[in-house]
Amino acid sequence: MSADTPPEPAAERLAGLPDQVTMQEIADARGVSKSAVQVWAKSPTWPASVGKRGRSILYPNGGVATWLKDNEADARADVAKLGDDPDELVTLLVIAERTGLPAGTVSAYPTLYGPASADPFPGGDSLGRRRVGDVAPWLSRRSSRGGIRATTAALTKSAGQAAAAPTFAEDEIDIKGIEAATGLSREAAKSLLRRPEIAAMSTGKVGRSRVWPRKELLAELKKLGYNVPEDKPAKLTAAERQWRAGGPRSASELAAHYGVTIGAISHRLKRARDADGARGRAPEPVDPAADPKRYDPVEFDAFWTS
Repeated sequence: MSADTPPEPAAERLAGLPDQVTMQEIADARGVSKSAVQVWAKSPTWPASVGKRGRSILYPNGGVATWLKDNEADARADVAKLGDDPDELVTLLVIAERTGLPAGTVSAYPTLYGPASADPFPGGDSLGRRRVGDVAPWLSRRSSRGGIRATTAALTKSAGQAAAAPTFAEDEIDIKGIEAATGLSREAAKSLLRRPEIAAMSTGKVGRSRVWPRKELLAELKKLGYNVPEDKPAKLTAAERQWRAGGPRSASELAAHYGVTIGAISHRLKRARDADGARGRAPEPVDPAADPKRYDPVEFDAFWTS
């Protein structure tokens, strides 16, 4: 499909398939890999399974077609309303509100179009905010390519193609980040990270890469005499101030704001509680008895970026 050819509607791309379809059939119909469909299926709005055919899980054809239509660029994003200031920092929630795109769709962009994609979604700062000047042209390119079908092809791993790079949390750093922060070569960085006090600070692995808590590790490296960059607090935008003043937020609202899944929010809270305050006290719900639980956005921002 050329950039000038209008995208074929999702419903038409699933026409001719059975009423109940497998992930592989969806992938073949859309021209993407099965792993890309597995990513879509993690969305909380993805249709529920309706049984099995052999060992393959089945999904309703109509429900899948509707989801695809709702989550692609057939309805163009109103990029013009994103803002005139290219240096303005906006959250994923603000991007969704200004462009008219579904919040769930926008919150999935950092995962669907990660660093290994042919055209990655712009990276965010420590609060998950991105420059309007980076987001607007990305959305324009995505719309011209026809949405999910065109851009998720970058998620397909062909023979000889490198595996997708792991996605780290904003507060984590791996050996490449350490090289960039210190100016060390790969071998020198490996030697540094083998030091017992540094190795003990690692919080585990993301994919094949071992990671460390960014703030604590950079502080330790500074003690050791390395010239590392200071993490300067970013100035809050009007939208960010409005977010903080908007009252207690649920896990789903927090996830959309930071551009992560609800599971990531829950995991971060559990990890902080299990660590007994080692990496920052986990914020408590405003009303522990309420369902869903809600958190003070100012307190949660301080926790999330600590």
